[in-house]
Amino acid sequence: MIIHTCLTIIFDGSFYQGIFEVHDEKSYSIAKITLGSSLPKTSIIINLINQRYRLLNFHQIDDNKKSSLKHTNPKRLQRQAAKAVKKHTISTKAQTALKQQLNLKKENSKKQKSKNKKQIAIDRFQKRQIKKIKKHQGH
Repeated sequence: MIIHTCLTIIFDGSFYQGIFEVHDEKSYSIAKITLGSSLPKTSIIINLINQRYRLLNFHQIDDNKKSSLKHTNPKRLQRQAAKAVKKHTISTKAQTALKQQLNLKKENSKKQKSKNKKQIAIDRFQKRQIKKIKKHQGH
């Protein structure tokens, strides 16, 4: 099994963000992390990859397209990396995956808030009923 991992660092106007893309034979996963407002140093990036990589929350998407990952000349990889640095864009697949992940989080938090609100209303109603019953018991 071949796993292809790519880290893209972008500046979104106020913060530097790292976007991890992981391709394997069956799926495509993506994770996003905020690196701070100043340009991240190489030591910070290496620390992130070596120690905090396993703590990232990857959002997984089934990859319909079969990508063939074959050996590429290292000089060609360097040229492609330099070209990608000049390009300053994220792949549209990564953008859609991040948007999907954000929408899922929003939906889950809305459901949770709604549940909590209903439970609070039920508890309040039950307290009023108990208070009403105690009021009419007579002493």
